[in-house]
Amino acid sequence: MDVIDNSGSPFDGLIIIGDNGLYVGSLSDKEQAEKVSQLASLAESDDGIAEIAPKLDYIPYQDINAVKCNLKTDRIYIGYDKRDGKKSEPSVRSINCQDQAKAREILAHLKLKRPDFNEQEKEYGPVRAGIKPSLFVLISAALTWMAMLLAKEVAAGHSAEISGSHRAAKELFLWLAETLGPNGTLVVGCFITLLFVRWLVKRVKNPPQVYLLYP
Repeated sequence: MDVIDNSGSPFDGLIIIGDNGLYVGSLSDKEQAEKVSQLASLAESDDGIAEIAPKLDYIPYQDINAVKCNLKTDRIYIGYDKRDGKKSEPSVRSINCQDQAKAREILAHLKLKRPDFNEQEKEYGPVRAGIKPSLFVLISAALTWMAMLLAKEVAAGHSAEISGSHRAAKELFLWLAETLGPNGTLVVGCFITLLFVRWLVKRVKNPPQVYLLYP
């Protein structure tokens, strides 16, 4: 059992590499110090971890089907089968590491726990790196244009009918258009689109270096 102090992360301050599974979650500073002390007294096994730190999420190694990480960031994504009794469904748990060094440390532990997995590391080119953020830029720009047209219709006194599926999302979309008005909708939409443009530029200049573990 390895207890990893990841307290620099606001979300996943404590990570435990157990014999049979991974425990991850966040505790208060006082609670974490207490739990780490208690965990240190355990034998080299998983017995007692769940009782000492019940708030932590548990992912059995046998249920993990993929691990992905951009080595230039501090976030790890673990794909696994989340079990609820006899049922299971695909799920993804992200781990927010306090820095890149901590992310690499956790990846090394996971590789040791799943030696049957293949290991792959590759760096995207600028074109491939820009595909995902480019889609977000286009979608954001299109939604901004649609919202502005809707806001103009509402401002002109025309009523908007909501029908079909995703009614709650459409009602929220309409409420924002009514509240912000045409100009406000345009300003907010452009701001959001610019954030995606910033992400696009940043990602193209520094393409992801992807690390994969898979069966």
